[in-house]
Amino acid sequence: MNKRKISVYTATVGIFILVINILAMKGSLYFVFWWFDMPMHFLGGFWIGLITVLIFYKKFSKLGLTDNKKSILVYFASVFLIGLLWEFYEYFLEIFIKFDFANIVDSISDMLFDIAGSVLLLIGLKNKF
Repeated sequence: MNKRKISVYTATVGIFILVINILAMKGSLYFVFWWFDMPMHFLGGFWIGLITVLIFYKKFSKLGLTDNKKSILVYFASVFLIGLLWEFYEYFLEIFIKFDFANIVDSISDMLFDIAGSVLLLIGLKNKF
């Protein structure tokens, strides 16, 4: 898969997530449907996986993304780190803005959905690199 095609996918998924998130915020969907953040984290993990592939495109193309342990480690570490930073962001929102949506069970669930989204992308890219 060429870098341009991955760039288009990355932009498309990012815009889709942005639009859904704006609509969800306006409609209070995160509060109406307790589960709404789960598919959003799944999509977020998928998107962060795409961004990681773009950033490390040359290395992944050379070494292979799915056949090289180092590439897989970099891939999942990137998704995990961004997911963890997002959970800290939610935690600080809870402290400073008094939103009540961050707890340890929710954070673990969110990070598992982040990883699940990135796994789906990795499976989809298996034969592309």
